Amino acid sequence: MGRQGKVDISDLEQVTVSLAGHAAPVSLQEVTDQLPLSRKKVEGDVKRLADLGVLEMTTDGTVALREDVHISTATEQAAGAQLEDETARREKLDRMQQYADSKDCRRALLVAYSGEERMVPCGNCDNCDANALVAVDAPGDGTRREVV
Repeated sequence: MGRQGKVDISDLEQVTVSLAGHAAPVSLQEVTDQLPLSRKKVEGDVKRLADLGVLEMTTDGTVALREDVHISTATEQAAGAQLEDETARREKLDRMQQYADSKDCRRALLVAYSGEERMVPCGNCDNCDANALVAVDAPGDGTRREVV
C-alpha cells in the first residue's frame, strides 16, 4: 500500500469521528479546521481510510465516511494494515541485507528472488570475481594472487 508514517489510533479516530459527524462529503480543509491535527496528518489518515475502503472520495476532493462503517472497525483495520505494512517493510529490508551480505553469486540471487530456478554462478559479479581469486605459491616469488 505504500503508506508512510505510523498510525496514531487516537488521531485516526478523531478524523473518523469528524467525518462521521457530517451528513454530506466535506473537504479536507474543513476536517483540518475542526481538529488539532496538521493538514498533512489529516491527509495521511484520510488516505489510510480510503485505502481500506471505509470512506469515499469524490472527484471534487471531498470525502465522506461510508454509511456502513463503524468507527472502531475502521481504526482497528487501519492499525492492522499498519502492522502488515511494517512487517512487509521489515521483510524487504531483511532480504536486502541478506543480498548485501551474501557471498553467493549476485545474479543467481536475483534470478532466485524473481522466482526462477537457481542458476550456476555467472562468473561476472563481484562475488564470483572474489571467489575466483586464489592464493598461488610461486617458488622464490612469495605469494601472489591470480584468477583461475
